[in-house]
Amino acid sequence: MNKKRVMLACAIGAILILVGSGVARCAMQPPQNSPDEGIEEVAEKTGGNSIKDYVGSAWSAEGGSKTLAIADGVMVERDGESTAVTYFDVISEDPDDGGLSVNVTTTKGPRDTPKQGIVKIDSSTTSTTITCDAFSLSATYTLDASPDNKVSLTAHSGKLNDLLESDDGEISSAITAWAAKRSPYATSATWDGEVYIDCNGKTATTSFTLNDGAGTLVQLRYDQKTKELSAL
Repeated sequence: MNKKRVMLACAIGAILILVGSGVARCAMQPPQNSPDEGIEEVAEKTGGNSIKDYVGSAWSAEGGSKTLAIADGVMVERDGESTAVTYFDVISEDPDDGGLSVNVTTTKGPRDTPKQGIVKIDSSTTSTTITCDAFSLSATYTLDASPDNKVSLTAHSGKLNDLLESDDGEISSAITAWAAKRSPYATSATWDGEVYIDCNGKTATTSFTLNDGAGTLVQLRYDQKTKELSAL
């Protein structure tokens, strides 16, 4: 992009650089923060009072050959060959000393008719388990320690590194730290090809999609003043 054009765009306000197409267009408003910014920490082994407390938790069955991850409004099962996604809306929750019962409606896709069901989290023994009649790959999963996965980046333009002033390792580390609390089984992130530059705020913001079965979006922001790269 011509240097004079960038300077002109900065004078106007914020600029959106579409790296994939080489097109630049001006925007008067910077992008909004990710809606899940400030999300709660994952629950400990026991004691969650809401299913939201288990967002980002890791579960397994049959010796680890099957896994379950809970995100906001979605549960993703995997067995190495297939992925089963269950979308849910909470109707009511009933926590007690032995765990948590959650009345939900579930669907497998956007065109499905919602079905009523129950998610039961049982922490009355040394192991915390979860069951749901909408599960496809296993009837029951056991809460595990989150896997120590490092999220790698898929192939991307080197302009991403230039605009964020960060190498792949730094970008990967920021995404990995975010995913560990929200999408523990993610192992790779695909860049969406766009970087939003707020010339007034001196920040650059972009997003990635995780390979967690739910297509979870991660937003990264680079502060040109503090040189800090953070995931939102």
